[in-house]
Amino acid sequence: MFSDSLPDSARVWINPTNRGLTPEEQKVVLQALSDFIATWSSHGRKVVAEAVIAADRFVITAGHVPGGDVSGCGIDASVHALGGIAQALDFGWAPALDVFFRLDDQVTQTDRGAFSKLASNGAVTPDTIVYDTSLTTLGDLRRGGFELPARRSWHGRVFRFVTEAA
Repeated sequence: MFSDSLPDSARVWINPTNRGLTPEEQKVVLQALSDFIATWSSHGRKVVAEAVIAADRFVITAGHVPGGDVSGCGIDASVHALGGIAQALDFGWAPALDVFFRLDDQVTQTDRGAFSKLASNGAVTPDTIVYDTSLTTLGDLRRGGFELPARRSWHGRVFRFVTEAA
């Protein structure tokens, strides 16, 4: 997904879209992000970064500043760039607290209350694939922390799925 040139300690920002992006839209998003990344800096230091799109719904940016951190100003710049891209392509960003999971082989989005009801009635199970958009490092993403069965994620604890050894 990301090249080996980025360390596991690189910060990750996972931005879920409010709808699936077409292949053409994905190309435009990735080109616009590539253009942004080429000039991205944080307190005058170059941010080494890459961006990918996962499951047609998640724009994932990973970046780091060698010998430092991406500052709030650097993060704000990326948020501004993403906002412009979304506006140009007429899509939005999903609410931060929504839950994303696979249902009938489709990425599905719902609020936590509705997901809890789905868990209670068995429509989603400990084996339902969920997406953890709260990851903060590239290492967590590389270790399979993004797309995994609910029982192995925070979803399993919060929604009280029967847990088993990961």
